[in-house]
Amino acid sequence: MKSNIQPITAGSAMASTPQSKSNAPLHNHLIPEGLAVPESFLLSDEGVYKIAPQGQIRLVSGPVWVIAKTREVSGNGWGIHVQWIDQDGVRRERAFPTRQLHERGQSAIVVHLADEGLRVIPGQESPLLSYLGSFETNHRIASTAQTGWLMAPDLALSYVLPHTVINSDETLPVAFQPERFSPSADSLHAKGSLKQWRAQVGHYCAGSPILQLGVCLALTPPLLRFAEMDSFGVHLYGASSQGKTTALQIASSVWGNGADPAASAHSSIQRWNTTANALEGLAAAHNDGLMALDEMGTYTGSDFGALVYNLMGGQGKARMNDHAGMRSMRTWRLIALSTGEISIKAKVEEYGATVKAGQINRFLDIPVSGRIIQPSHGMPPAKLADLLKEAAGRCYGTLGPAFVEKLIHSAPDASALQQRVKHLMADYTAQLHGTVQLEPHQVRGLRRFGLICTAAHLANEFELLPWTLTDSVNAITEAAHTWLAENVSDAIRGILAVRNFILQFQESKFRTTHELRSAKSQTHHDIAGYFLPDKSIYAFTPDGFKRACGGLDPKSVAAALDQHGLLFKNESGRRMSKLTIPGASNRLRVYAVESDILDADMVGGE
Repeated sequence: MKSNIQPITAGSAMASTPQSKSNAPLHNHLIPEGLAVPESFLLSDEGVYKIAPQGQIRLVSGPVWVIAKTREVSGNGWGIHVQWIDQDGVRRERAFPTRQLHERGQSAIVVHLADEGLRVIPGQESPLLSYLGSFETNHRIASTAQTGWLMAPDLALSYVLPHTVINSDETLPVAFQPERFSPSADSLHAKGSLKQWRAQVGHYCAGSPILQLGVCLALTPPLLRFAEMDSFGVHLYGASSQGKTTALQIASSVWGNGADPAASAHSSIQRWNTTANALEGLAAAHNDGLMALDEMGTYTGSDFGALVYNLMGGQGKARMNDHAGMRSMRTWRLIALSTGEISIKAKVEEYGATVKAGQINRFLDIPVSGRIIQPSHGMPPAKLADLLKEAAGRCYGTLGPAFVEKLIHSAPDASALQQRVKHLMADYTAQLHGTVQLEPHQVRGLRRFGLICTAAHLANEFELLPWTLTDSVNAITEAAHTWLAENVSDAIRGILAVRNFILQFQESKFRTTHELRSAKSQTHHDIAGYFLPDKSIYAFTPDGFKRACGGLDPKSVAAALDQHGLLFKNESGRRMSKLTIPGASNRLRVYAVESDILDADMVGGE
């Protein structure tokens, strides 16, 4: 299939060759023919010249021209699509809002052109603006001031990145035209190939569930619109030197420069140590994308709870412009991946505020209790982390665009794509939910994990990830279980603790009927209980059950299991049962937990 990932272009405008001061040949391969150069100006391979009334000419800048007029799908937001030749002879292009031609003081257009290599003669900024603003062309290009989805009834489904437009119609030009400098312009681009990313980054994520979770999470933002879901965040927190920043780098490499922010000024990872207003601008620049934020503890504002609401609410504060009028409010829809040594909950409480359910539901806390990167691929964790950190800054920005391209071509239209995404998300959410009774905000949290599973499912279907769907879903399920265990009542937390204990130790700390009849197995004393397959029961010893409860009161946990129909009882008024255990001389009093507990909340797989 031919790739539809294209540089943002203005098409093929044609025009006549302007006269050159020196009659030198034009760069015909760079300057289009047939340009209607504004009156009183000349354009040649040497640059733009202003013609004085007496006929004298003076150089204004290097070669630059307007190839088309731009406008948003609403009919507003007009602009100009400019092309120029930098001082190394490379043709560049970008769309600018028309309003920047009329700004007082130093024009952002001229500053940007000069910064991007156009030679601008000092003192000739005003003639240059007049020249650019006087171009007439009938060629029109759809534009957008934000990255992300551009959807309109008369346009092909398009996803815009600062330097790339992905759509189902390769003949449709779309221009990214931000109002001001976009924080994502220098970081969201590609380096290397998808094959190189898979081999040098993705391959080494195997064996590290948090890394796999991060990649699947990074692929999820383009699905938010089709799932009709608001922005949300995932926050990895725990002691330093556990690999959290490395995980952030791997996730960031899905869309852009995954270099360590301490080593590269163009890393797509940003620090929390900035203002709430700057974070709003950052969020708007990552619409329908991933916003990566490192070191939450460096945020010093006292309004962190409000900041969480604002960032995940998708709308900035109303502000005045230079003319005492109201600016258009920034809006966005995104997923944030954050790291820190303390939780979002603890950060909100830092200045005495009370945490609200909406805050912990908008930013999902995932505690990291051990090393994220485990020994694998024949390397110790430190060496593997160094390899991944270096690779994330060398190969990046290919997986995300490839995922969107496949996504666009996976359904006939936006409506069909929305139906597919919602269906998959509902299925995965149901698997994660199981039969345990949860509060509404907990169900909403699981829907977010269900959407991450949906991204993993589609990425596997598109054959983009170098690991299995089961690996992805298991990693996401583990994170969902960890989050839920941190945000449920003690009763539900107890059920999950027992369930997790069984899943973790069912082969090592539970003796089966067959094993118990073996003389060799009877010498094993470090057990938590017995598995009786004929009754489908995990029979915990009192001590084993206490260990499984994870520090919660065993009697309260037994009551919760009983309430949810997960406790086998054979004595009236008692939550412990008397059972015959092979090899035991007397019937033992045990906590008999139904094996249905393994299906009661979260199950991995398809």
